[in-house]
Amino acid sequence: MASSSSVGDNQLQRIIRDLHDAVLELSKEHNDCGEPVTDDSANLHKFFYKLEYCYSLTKREDNLSCQRKDYWDYFCDCLIKIKGANDGIRFVKSIPELKTSLGKGRAFIRYSLVHQRLADTLQQCLINQKVTSDWYYARSPFLKSHLTADIINHLYELNQIQFDVAARGYDLDADWPSFASSSSEQGCGCFLFQSVVMSYNLRGVNELNIWSLCCRRTLGNASSAFLWRPPSRCSSINSLVSSYSQVLRN
Repeated sequence: MASSSSVGDNQLQRIIRDLHDAVLELSKEHNDCGEPVTDDSANLHKFFYKLEYCYSLTKREDNLSCQRKDYWDYFCDCLIKIKGANDGIRFVKSIPELKTSLGKGRAFIRYSLVHQRLADTLQQCLINQKVTSDWYYARSPFLKSHLTADIINHLYELNQIQFDVAARGYDLDADWPSFASSSSEQGCGCFLFQSVVMSYNLRGVNELNIWSLCCRRTLGNASSAFLWRPPSRCSSINSLVSSYSQVLRN
């Protein structure tokens, strides 16, 4: 990995272009197969590594606290107190098998992909310039408005793609998964169900209704993929809340 001190604007632009290329490849794959993207996707593996590299590239090394932490801790610092934006943080913290900040960060990214929140989450973090400047050098793309806009726009393109990637069931502390587990469809459905119940604390709601809604979002077969419609940028971060509010009204 290049040292943060040697990273110039040209290299940052190339890194962001590479990230966008990975997003475009995922979009093409999803459109071609008409099914959710799983851990069997080589394009997904490429995207994960490029995104993680981008998150880690210009992290401050002159701050002893940051040296011992990873981008998961940056997400926590930015989001933990923001109601409506911290449900992913709380869900990942509830996974006992994750022991490292790196593993928790990977689980959080996967959670955000499933819920079409990755761009919204990063954008919410970057609003907090104080925390961001504490975590990253001034030359970081996360502290340059024109580069930040490019990254956020590229990540919003992922809202057009459905992902079937669970935040648990893999050794994310060690690495990203290289293949989908044999029970990935069931696992992702359970993951959505558990995270919904935990995150929104829906009391008095028929669990069968919630499970049915999760299954419709998970889309375990190809035919139902054509029923899925991506959320808009405005609605993406609140997509689950509005869906379950409708269940309550019904």
